[in-house]
Amino acid sequence: MTDLYRRAGLTRNPFAWVDGRDNGPFVDHLGLPLPEAGRGSLRQLIGDQGAGKTTHLRFWLDQVGGQYHYIDRDSTAVPPIGPLVYWDEADRLSDRQLIALFRRAKECRSTIVAGTHRDLSRPAKRAGLPNTTVVFGAVDLPLLRSWVDSRLEAALIDRRQPSTVRVSDEELRDLLESRPGVSLRFVGDDLHRIVARQVLNR
Repeated sequence: MTDLYRRAGLTRNPFAWVDGRDNGPFVDHLGLPLPEAGRGSLRQLIGDQGAGKTTHLRFWLDQVGGQYHYIDRDSTAVPPIGPLVYWDEADRLSDRQLIALFRRAKECRSTIVAGTHRDLSRPAKRAGLPNTTVVFGAVDLPLLRSWVDSRLEAALIDRRQPSTVRVSDEELRDLLESRPGVSLRFVGDDLHRIVARQVLNR
């Protein structure tokens, strides 16, 4: 299969996940400034599964450092408090746990960047921790076009030689219309199949 992708000018399927992670290029569709350590505040990213919360957390971690912590559903581990910390799946903590942790964060002037499925502003307010909220919206055609093009380019064997693989605006529009409100991760599964089918049929 790898040889088929190489014949199409690609090193791999641009929409394949590697070791359970999205290793494609980062597309910043939020336009947010990088988080700053020691602010004594919460920045929460609210979105459905696959919206891009973890992708943004890990991108910021790579850019400015800090400490990343994934909150397992059944884990009793306490998320870290530090100058700059990233909590993934923060909604799995109870309000009681959050209030206690947010109070510590306020005292220590910790910056918390949290990926969550629910709004954490109420426990943050009760703890006196300033917070900002970013809600991931629906994927639209311009965002999807930019995301697709960046992945196709990143997977090229030689950027001077375009790939024979093409994904048209019409195909992207059909995907969005057939799956209203779909996240980038799940539309990526559909695109994986579209690209695989193209290279198999050439």
